Amino acid sequence: MKPLSDRNKRQRGFAVLITALFLLGIIPVLGLAIDASYLYAVRAKLSTACDAGALAAARSLNVGLTLAEQEASAAARARAFFDANFPEGYFRSRNPRVTVSVAETSYRTRTVTVSAIVDVPTYFMRILRLESTTVSAYGKASRRDVNVMLVLDRSGSLDQANACNPLKSAALGFVNQFAAGRDRLGLISFGGTYRVDFAPAMDFKTRSGSNIVTMLNALNCTGGTNSAQAFYAAQKQLEALNEPGALNVILFFTDGQPNTVTFDLRVRTTGLGYTAAPSPYYSNSRSSCSDTSNKVGWVWTTETSGATTVSGIMRPDAPAIPVPEDFETQSSYLAAGSTNCAYASTRSYVYRDIAWMPPAALMPDGTTVPITGYRGPLQTYSPPSGVTCRDSACYSMQHRDTLIYAAHNVLDRVATTARQNSTLVYAIGLGNVGPEQDRLLRRVSNDPASEIYTQSQPTGLYVYAPDATQLNSAFARIAGEILRLAR
Repeated sequence: MKPLSDRNKRQRGFAVLITALFLLGIIPVLGLAIDASYLYAVRAKLSTACDAGALAAARSLNVGLTLAEQEASAAARARAFFDANFPEGYFRSRNPRVTVSVAETSYRTRTVTVSAIVDVPTYFMRILRLESTTVSAYGKASRRDVNVMLVLDRSGSLDQANACNPLKSAALGFVNQFAAGRDRLGLISFGGTYRVDFAPAMDFKTRSGSNIVTMLNALNCTGGTNSAQAFYAAQKQLEALNEPGALNVILFFTDGQPNTVTFDLRVRTTGLGYTAAPSPYYSNSRSSCSDTSNKVGWVWTTETSGATTVSGIMRPDAPAIPVPEDFETQSSYLAAGSTNCAYASTRSYVYRDIAWMPPAALMPDGTTVPITGYRGPLQTYSPPSGVTCRDSACYSMQHRDTLIYAAHNVLDRVATTARQNSTLVYAIGLGNVGPEQDRLLRRVSNDPASEIYTQSQPTGLYVYAPDATQLNSAFARIAGEILRLAR
């Protein structure tokens, strides 16, 4: 039997051998794990930089008037944001190679791809003669082109509040957030009636002569607030593009309650038989108009006047349907059929010529929209032809609240129809609009705070601007919301 000390020596020798063999295997594994963690950290930073560059590039696709300029701007922005997020020599990396591509990946959608490769030295893996390795990453961001109709109030109250120029400046800033040659922008303004200042087009900033920029600069603020016709016309402009899969947007701006409605109006052909004071607001005489055929007209009331003040202008409805845009300024149009009419000399005498308020408002293409809705009650009356009216409701055109309620209800109805057709609506209210105006604009935009918020319709946003100095931020916020959804 061998001595015990010899056996211990031999066991210790085996242990040393096993330990050496174990270390020979485990050290490369540990080195690989350490180097892998190191390379993972570099790749995570590289991926973050690529994502940041792609997002920044997608946001900057509006910079430049041509597609080539926009893509060059996007590439420069991508590289700048990449460099800011992946500093030179990060974790001893070297030789970064960055490529930026802009491609149309689906209909009216551009995708920016930022790819990067860097060389990274190894530490423990040098034992296996692997001095360095490459790390790569990429980031993508897409921007969906949009169709946007600006619907801007240009009523006289804006001029009185010195807000007309701030409005134009804020709207121009909004326009500059979008890409000429890709996005389509259009402009409708409204006072007593609406006007298509610029139909939606991709050359909204570059068209020679009149474009959306020149038309915004030329806006004058005067007249009433005929919101519904303008909103309706904007939706029809979007529908005419025939792009059901596009992101269609209406941005609606106003500084007050709608107070004007367009109607197909019946002229008094008999005395109404009601002569209650105050004279001459209630009259039992027929209209003095020589031409007693129905007339298309807009009627409006001021928000601060008494309950018996309305104004209006009309002309025979043949051939006035569809209603021409901005017809309150067309003297030849208005002169037709107005001989001996009370409104021809003084617009506030329009009630002397009108029999009653019709049950529906008239849209530009001849479509009618009921005036009933969430606000009321409405003082309306429509007796059969030849029947004498012996109730004050006959004089609905002299009820300020009825006209205001009708204007609210009609706008609410046309906005609901637009959203049902997948149009996304944003609204901006300026000044001391009051709770009813806030309520209306939340309904119009389907703001989540609206009493009738509907999840099945596009979710918009109502932004309140307390005064004209807040218009830039209000328009910028809406632009940001639209561009966020476009990505």
